Amino acid sequence: MRLWFWLIPAITAVIGGILRFVRLGDPHSLVFDETYYVKDAYSFLVSGYERSWPDKANDAFNAGNPNVLLNSPEYVVHPR
Repeated sequence: MRLWFWLIPAITAVIGGILRFVRLGDPHSLVFDETYYVKDAYSFLVSGYERSWPDKANDAFNAGNPNVLLNSPEYVVHPR
């Protein structure tokens, strides 16, 4: 019986991990909330504060060029 108390949670964790991490890289673009939170987190990481993004910044960010930040600050509370 003691084995079941370890085996069931371990199996559940493995199944949960498989469901979570398989195809984690799909889709290959920013979607939904990521269009705001990922870019704001990046600007905070790079600058130490939230900076504004130009129009069509998602295209540059998805292409691997996140260095299109503007020098003006951004007030981040929730997606616009």
